[in-house]
Amino acid sequence: MLKRILNQTIHKMPLRTTLIVPFVLQIAIAVGLVSYLSYRNSQLIILAENYQFDKILQLLNFS
Repeated sequence: MLKRILNQTIHKMPLRTTLIVPFVLQIAIAVGLVSYLSYRNSQLIILAENYQFDKILQLLNFS
């Protein structure tokens, strides 16, 4: 029954919608993934810089 409803819905959809939706979905997923990876990478860089800064301060204080 669900399969029949889905088939009827898909067959009633315009061709334009059928073609546009997958491309928009792909673009949205790609943008989201790149944004997430960029944010994650920037957080890792900040952590690494803080670690290096702390090490430099330790070296300067003990010299």
